[in-house]
Order: sequence, then C-alpha cells, then structure tokens
Amino acid sequence: ITSEVSGVKINRRENFRVFIGIDGKATILGKDVPFDVMIKDVSESGFAILVDLTSQVKINKNEAVMIDFYDKTIDERFNLTGRVVRAEVTERYVLYGCRLLKDTGIMRKYIANKQLANRVNSNRKKI
Repeated sequence: ITSEVSGVKINRRENFRVFIGIDGKATILGKDVPFDVMIKDVSESGFAILVDLTSQVKINKNEAVMIDFYDKTIDERFNLTGRVVRAEVTERYVLYGCRLLKDTGIMRKYIANKQLANRVNSNRKKI
C-alpha cells in the first residue's frame, strides 16, 4: 500500500485523523492575542496545529489553545479548544498536538463531511 500523504508512526489519539491543511487563528487561553496557525489534522479527540518557527509564539505543554478556522469545501466555521499534549520542532514549524477539552460530537460530523467531500471531489471526471 502506498500513499501520497505522509503517515503517522503512532496514532496517539487512537482515532482516525483527517488532514486539513487550512490556515486559521489560535489563541492561548488567558493571553487573548491571536496568532496564525495551520490546522494540520483533526480527529474525534484532538487536533494538530503548525506554528511557523519565525513566530514569537511559544505554547507550553498543558496550556489550553482555542483555534478558529473556516473550511470552504464544506462551508463551515469551526472553533475548537484543546490542551497541548506534545510539541515537536521540525525544519519550518513547531507542531503542537492537542487533545480536545470537550467532546461535542462536532468532530465526528466534520470528519464524515470532510471524507464525503474528498470522495465526491476525487470521483469527478475531468473533461
């Protein structure tokens, strides 16, 4: 089996992840200063964000982060809050893995809608 998308060695969230790749805003709770992030992926139990290494923002483990993003493929805005459970420095970004603070069921619906949108787009024939 091969894939064009990079794989995950260990699925810490124990849930299916959907790659998002959408720019958004994040705020560390209690600091109220929004900053730019890329929403890397989401699952029923959490999300991962990327913060550019040139950013002055540093998020500590266990800090709560609220993210806001708009997914134009399904025409929905999302506002999620999670607690940072890990941070990993890469060449260009710091990846923060966050566990959702509250299970509202919204991620199950979003993941299903996102998979459906991806399936519809991949089944369209080009003329």
